[in-house]
Amino acid sequence: MSTRSTWAMRPRWRSQSRIAPHDTLVVMKRFVVHSILLAAALLVPFHTLDARASIPPEPSPLRLADDSQSDAGLFHLIGPEVPTDADHVRYRNADKSIQVGLVPHEPGPLDLWLRAPAPFGSTITLVVEAMSGDDTVVKSLGRITLLTGNRLLPLPADSGSGRRMVIDITAQQVWLVESSGRVASTFLMSGRRRPTESGYELRGRFRVYSKSERLWTPEGASGRFMVRYQRTVSSVGTHGIPSVRNQLVQSIDDLGWPLSDGCARLAFNDAKRVYGWAGVGTVVVVVGR
Repeated sequence: MSTRSTWAMRPRWRSQSRIAPHDTLVVMKRFVVHSILLAAALLVPFHTLDARASIPPEPSPLRLADDSQSDAGLFHLIGPEVPTDADHVRYRNADKSIQVGLVPHEPGPLDLWLRAPAPFGSTITLVVEAMSGDDTVVKSLGRITLLTGNRLLPLPADSGSGRRMVIDITAQQVWLVESSGRVASTFLMSGRRRPTESGYELRGRFRVYSKSERLWTPEGASGRFMVRYQRTVSSVGTHGIPSVRNQLVQSIDDLGWPLSDGCARLAFNDAKRVYGWAGVGTVVVVVGR
């Protein structure tokens, strides 16, 4: 067999695998078109987001006053008019339904001090509403997002002298003060800022008149370490966070919000400390805005 015929019989796979110039042009065109479509799909959402982000949010009618202490969660809010048919305002955490405060307020421009503590660096959105006597919302006064903290505040300057327990219903904080003026302990509480019954005084100077290591209510709640200092239809004092069917009615994280019916709720160890520190006759000074 000749050399010529041998080469003629070999398969021509090398030449058959080559792509024609026309096919190469088609592939390149498709690649360019697909690249343009992909880029458009990626860029359009970002462009839309940028357009939305450029729209400024509506300004809040509420304003934070300069004398606020944000790192302690103590805020002074200024805002729109409280109408004449409202006698108190309600402030609440927009993200947590249990955290609600009720504060007496006369008609006129909003001027509200409140405590809204949370771990340092947290943000909280407060909704403020004007309320009527039957707890109906009369007017929404706005919402505001605040940077907050939970630093404990120093002893109030207007809290008297001598050995005493000081309770600040605005700061929602308790101080145990020795005769020398040294603060032995201080901690957050959950009290109340609005009268609940006849004879209930929000502020004043009182004395401890009785103590009970355990207590129960007709509603089925139980608590520990009750220290009573104000006589009303029932009684007002300090005690641990009560429980119903072995469930606490609020969490320790909610201390600092005015959530009780009148007494000052404390963490278990803090209530136990007060119970051991304050004997019958101990002076109790209740202050607050």
